[in-house]
Amino acid sequence: MRTLLSFAVLLGLTGGAALAGEKPPPRKSEAAEAIEPAPEETGLGRLLHAAPAAVRERLGDPDVARAEGAGAFWTYRLPHCALFLFFHDGPKGLRVSGASTGPRRRGEPLLSVSACLNSAVQLPE
Repeated sequence: MRTLLSFAVLLGLTGGAALAGEKPPPRKSEAAEAIEPAPEETGLGRLLHAAPAAVRERLGDPDVARAEGAGAFWTYRLPHCALFLFFHDGPKGLRVSGASTGPRRRGEPLLSVSACLNSAVQLPE
C-alpha cells in the first residue's frame, strides 16, 4: 500500500514525466524567464528595461505619472494614441516592464505599441 501511495505522489508531483523518462516541467520562475518577450516583439524596442531618465530623454515628461508600491505607471498623450508605460522596481531601480496603448478619442483605432511610439513627434532616433 505504501508503494502505491509513493507512486501516486510521484505521479502527481511530476505530472508523469519521471515515469516516461522526461524532464519535469520547469519551475514557474524558469518558465517566466524562458518566455520573456524580446524587445522587438513588445514594440518597446530600446525602452524595455529602460530607467525613467532614459524614457524622459526619449519621450519627454509624461502627461500623468503615478507611483504605487514597487512600481510606477506613466501615461503619454501622443498624437494618435495614449501610451501607458509600466515600471517595476527591481535590483537596478525602476525599469520599464511593459506597455499598452489606447485610442486618444472614442471610436479611433487601437494602435500597437510600436505604431503608437512611431506616432510620437518628439521621439528622436
